[in-house]
Amino acid sequence: MGHLAAAPDAQGRVNSYVIPRRMLTVHPKCQIQPGDLFYGPDREVLMVATDGTNTTRGDISRLFKVYTLDQKLAWSRTTTVTDAVTGLEKSSTTTSLGDIWGTLEILGPVSDTIDVPVPTYRVLTNATLTYGDILNGTYRVRSVETALGITVAEVQ
Repeated sequence: MGHLAAAPDAQGRVNSYVIPRRMLTVHPKCQIQPGDLFYGPDREVLMVATDGTNTTRGDISRLFKVYTLDQKLAWSRTTTVTDAVTGLEKSSTTTSLGDIWGTLEILGPVSDTIDVPVPTYRVLTNATLTYGDILNGTYRVRSVETALGITVAEVQ
């Protein structure tokens, strides 16, 4: 299907969220897309992302970054029901959305409004997270963006 190799040195590139563990080179007609998951040679779960520059090399090959997803995370979402008359919250329910593969990377403590340090993490995954989602019953999603064709979320 393709060639999986160690990633070259990032050389200070600012579009890298983490140093990729590997690079994947595939035939241009290969159906792999950013966000796809597959098992590596050691049965680890790997996720494909664009390389941040040009993912095609003409008719010869396509190049992707590959990230190791080392955790299975329980994903849930809280929905609230608001009273139409008063505008107040009547009830809220948390719905399990299943397990997703991802990796948590420490960003460091970020001070909240009263200067209390709160540990903050970056999550890389292929799931479509939204603000307020809960991972592993502990981490709440504070921001989400799509970068390199994958979901990059900040959680606390």
